[in-house]
Amino acid sequence: MSDAEQDFNLLVKAVFEIQKNQGEQMHAIETLSKNADQQHTDFEEMRRLVSQLSHTLYASGFLLSVLGIVAAWLINKIWAVLLPYLQAHGHS
Repeated sequence: MSDAEQDFNLLVKAVFEIQKNQGEQMHAIETLSKNADQQHTDFEEMRRLVSQLSHTLYASGFLLSVLGIVAAWLINKIWAVLLPYLQAHGHS
């Protein structure tokens, strides 16, 4: 084989190696892009879930507050009726 043929073969081999590496890099970039898109989708889903959770917590806090107020009012009314009865029948 002549020097020119060896140089040409070396050049062709180098070009194929570069193309192979470029293909691997393109595949890696596509994989990273897909992973980034998936992470963005996952992040958006988590953000939506956190938003729903915060709304649920606010609603439950409001509901518990209302129930607490109603319970306190009922206890006050029951005690207002029960206390005179207990006082009248407590010292027999």
